[in-house]
Amino acid sequence: GLFHTFEGDERPGYVASLASVTEHDGTLYVLCFSDDGPDTGPHPISQERLRAAFKPGNGWNVAAIEPDRIQTRYHDDGAPAWFATIKRM
Repeated sequence: GLFHTFEGDERPGYVASLASVTEHDGTLYVLCFSDDGPDTGPHPISQERLRAAFKPGNGWNVAAIEPDRIQTRYHDDGAPAWFATIKRM
């Protein structure tokens, strides 16, 4: 996912565009830079922000958010990330 590349005011439009192309009961996977840890990537995202963007009121259900890593050329062991499994309702 590109979720972490958008500024806060741009994220609702991104989520709406995903909703327009994701079928009912479809699954969306989002891998984004996490705010967890000392060496985060650019525009780190909290779990709370992920849940707020993909909330039931917007037609989504966050099934899981797990810690992960994003491989970058700036982090030897990858940057902290969240891997979210999100269902379209």
